[in-house]
Formats: sequence, C-alpha cells, structure tokens
Amino acid sequence: MRRASLRAIAETAGVSRTTASFVLNGKGDQFKINKETQARILEVAQSLNYKPSFLAQTLSTGKTKTIGVLLDPSVPITSTLLSELVKELQDAGFRVLPGIPSSSCTIDSIIDDFIQRQVEALISIGTQNLTDIEQEIPISSFVISAGRGATPGLRYDYTLMMQLLVHRNLQKHRKAMGFVGYKDTDGDILDIYNEEYTERFGIANPYYCLLEKGEAVEKAITSLVDRGVNAIMFASPALAGDAVRWLQSSRIASFESIEYSCIGWDPKLSYSFPVVHGVDLDPVKYATKITKLIKGEREHESGESLFRIYP
Repeated sequence: MRRASLRAIAETAGVSRTTASFVLNGKGDQFKINKETQARILEVAQSLNYKPSFLAQTLSTGKTKTIGVLLDPSVPITSTLLSELVKELQDAGFRVLPGIPSSSCTIDSIIDDFIQRQVEALISIGTQNLTDIEQEIPISSFVISAGRGATPGLRYDYTLMMQLLVHRNLQKHRKAMGFVGYKDTDGDILDIYNEEYTERFGIANPYYCLLEKGEAVEKAITSLVDRGVNAIMFASPALAGDAVRWLQSSRIASFESIEYSCIGWDPKLSYSFPVVHGVDLDPVKYATKITKLIKGEREHESGESLFRIYP
C-alpha cells in the first residue's frame, strides 16, 4: 500500500495540516487538541498506512535516533558485540552508524562526521579515549577501553577480569599462577596481577614473565613451568594463541597439564588444545546495558554481570 501524505490524513480527518501534524508527532495534549479529534486523526493515519517523515521528526524533536559506533576490528569481540548492539538498539527504535578508522579515514574525521550527523551517543569498541569530545555528543560516550584511566562510560575492568581468572584457578586447585605479557604493552595488567594475586596471597617470588616484542612465548612458558606453576594467565588472546601453537608442536605432556587462561577472548580459542579459558565482556549483557544507558535507564548493575568465562 502506498504511504499516505500528511495532507491526505488532514483532509480525510477533516482537520488542518497543522493539527494533524501536532497529533502525529505526539503533541496533541500539549496544544490542547480534543481527545476525540486526536483519536480520529490516528485512526485515519493507521488506515492510510501513514509513515512520518524521518527528517520532519528530527527537526521537530531534535532527536536523530542514530548511534555512532567507532569500531576497532583488531579487538576479537568486535563482530559479536556489534551484532548484539544492532539487535538491541533496533528493538529500541535506534539505528547504528558504524565507522572503521583507516589510512584514508582517521578517527577524528569519523567522529566529526558523527557530530555533524547529530548522533545521540557514541560507542567505541576498541581502545580510543574519547574524553575530549564527550561534551560534543548529547549522551556520554560508552567505551570499551584498555588501561585504568578515567575514560567515560563502560570500559574493560581488568581488575575484575583478573579476579575472575584467579578465582577460577583457585576453584581448580591451581594455586601457583604464572603471568605472561609483553614489556611494552602489558605493564598495567602486570600491576593488577601483582595486586590481585602476588600481594593478596603473599607470594614471595612472583611467577611472571614479560617478553620483548618478537621474543618467543615458549621461553616464558618453560621458565614458569620450571618454577613449579600449575596455571598460566596470558595478557591477551593473541599471546595465548601463540602459546597454543607452540604447545601443539612441542607435545610436552607436562605442559599440557597446566591450566591456561587469558585476559580477553578470541573465538578461535574455543576448540584449542590444550584448553584455554578467557574472561571477557558478555556481548548480550553488554549490549543490553548500553541500550538502557542510551535510553536513560541508569539503574545500578554490578560490573561482574557484564563479564563471563569463555568458552
């Protein structure tokens, strides 16, 4: 059925276009339009398959119902989280406008475009700190970011993630927990490892190894196993993946009995051997939380509810 115009609605209902417009935009009570008249206009609009103009609604309400999403494809959880966000936001009446930085399209240019298009919120899946543009977006930015800085919105809580891994290892009776990361990128996570494991449990000689970029992960694994660890936590899924590939080629039985886990998650690890567990955001719960915040429903929820152990 062909969509009816505002003029056709007004003529069929026997009212002016202005009156019809007020009612169709939800302003009938504001302009004291008779309830019976409002009901008649809405009934006519439904019977004629009337759909309001998106542009007209935007000019009238000042709301674009559009959410900008800045994507970092290198973050393994990106595709799953984006899929869940799109479903949740669509159900809430929003549309998602994605942006992926590249050599020809910088983060700044994407954000400028989002601002010009008057997005109602900006979600960043990656490590971008968006504090400087927070005032230019009508609703605060929601960020999945690394580090422990004061980034606005929701972010990776590495302290909680480490706590979950430590707790899981203890449940498995693995008390000697090693940590492997890189010197130039994972010092922050090492600090949390020391706070939540080494210092908390009074470990005299910390079981950790920070590698130089390009240094083989087997060096760290061998060193930690020689020191008697029965669990090893990696700073990232990528590092855990490197470890699995080496372990599969080495086929050292004693190494296969170690409990392996990592901060973050990559679906590629789901069927790895030896088995690797990871802790990361739950895409469904995170998407629901983001949608509620955008809609202004800011009830308190514990951070732990947003994370889960994989696979």
